[in-house]
Amino acid sequence: MPTPPHQRCPCEHIRLQEVIGRPIYCGIMCERWTRYQPIKAQYKGLVSIDVFNRANRGKVFIKYDFKGLQILYDYHSERITTVRTRNNPLFPHKNLVLCDSCHKTFSGSCPRGRSGQRFPTYHCSRKHKYSNSY
Repeated sequence: MPTPPHQRCPCEHIRLQEVIGRPIYCGIMCERWTRYQPIKAQYKGLVSIDVFNRANRGKVFIKYDFKGLQILYDYHSERITTVRTRNNPLFPHKNLVLCDSCHKTFSGSCPRGRSGQRFPTYHCSRKHKYSNSY
């Protein structure tokens, strides 16, 4: 018979993620006496480094290469960073068109539609509604 919800151990998702993110579980120590540099412990660890990295999904990533051990936080190797430019070719009239209500220049953005495509549009930075009456 399963235990009722009010009698279960209060283990929230955030607390569980905090416990899983400790590198000691894969045999890596990062303590004050090591000046917070990661070192390999004398024991093997409960899980391998690969399993640890997959379980933490980039929140805590242990990188083991020729430089030694590194602990990286919020690491996503597949994340592609794009350089934001002031003169975006999708919005050539961004600083030329003014809002009728507040006379501020329009901003440009590319919201994602239901199909997953992005649609470049202009909008007022103060969220005023505008009509397309010509």
